[in-house]
Amino acid sequence: SLETGVYHGGTIGPYDFDTGHEGRTLQDWMQVEEVQLAKLTEAEFVAVRFYTSSSFPKINGPLRKLVRPHPWAMVVYLMDRGIKKLRAVQAQVNPEAFAGR
Repeated sequence: SLETGVYHGGTIGPYDFDTGHEGRTLQDWMQVEEVQLAKLTEAEFVAVRFYTSSSFPKINGPLRKLVRPHPWAMVVYLMDRGIKKLRAVQAQVNPEAFAGR
């Protein structure tokens, strides 16, 4: 918790916070152009944002160890869908970045 300085991913350091986005709500994030173009659901967006936090070891660890079922299977599923949608949008917006892939 914030009070103790420790959470499920370890200790909370000074750069573990989402700086520059104070006060943003989920609805604010859902209006971001990339989110709109990808047609992400709220659940997909939250899963992708969660993965990009310092919580990623909780997702990557079981994947790398081939743990079945993954303890957070729904998060992995939603994250996978969200990333695929975002990649498809990026491929349309910036096709030269995806040439030959």
